[in-house]
Amino acid sequence: MSWIVERLLIDRYRIKTTQPIDEDVWDRLIFLEKKIGTLYKEELVSDLEISVIKKMEENKSFSQIAYEMEMSRSTVTKIFRNACNRIAFYLGGYYTDDGFLDSLQENYGLSKEEVHKVYEKINSKYRHMI
Repeated sequence: MSWIVERLLIDRYRIKTTQPIDEDVWDRLIFLEKKIGTLYKEELVSDLEISVIKKMEENKSFSQIAYEMEMSRSTVTKIFRNACNRIAFYLGGYYTDDGFLDSLQENYGLSKEEVHKVYEKINSKYRHMI
């Protein structure tokens, strides 16, 4: 799973329009966008997945995308999450859940218990609320 890839793509519109810009988040988003383009050219991400990701860039909700693409919301969500997981797999490191959690622990000095709480939250049904 890749919570951080999901969050960067879901929050892309906000990240790009917020002032002042958080340069670390901006850099990670730009890197992610470039890598998605590369993965698409290598046919590791499908046309359908790219369509959903691009609609997310337009600040659309899963429900709006589902309506436009004439699919169920759960199908659109599944397509998006599967794409994010595949992207994270190819990028590795920070873009995977384990890499993200290691980064939190290293950069913020979180204890193992605190990291475990974050892990539980990003893998819960409330992951979208973080």
